Amino acid sequence: MTLLADTPPGAGGEIQPADAIAQLIRETGGVDAFRMRGRTFDCGQIKGWLQANQVLGMEAGYLAAPSRDVQSTQPEPEVVD
Repeated sequence: MTLLADTPPGAGGEIQPADAIAQLIRETGGVDAFRMRGRTFDCGQIKGWLQANQVLGMEAGYLAAPSRDVQSTQPEPEVVD
């Protein structure tokens, strides 16, 4: 975590974990990785964050019914003059 904390901001002024991983590879000669199965969402972007929450809501047992209700009863936007 120290290496990540010492990594300067990259694109868009954000800390890029890939930059810290590249530095770790330079310092140690390699890293271990895990290939996962399943869906991933780019929660660093609003669309990915919304998609992740929508999928979680639809798939989590106790959230599925409320999530369906929200999606099926979208209110009309309020017009303010």
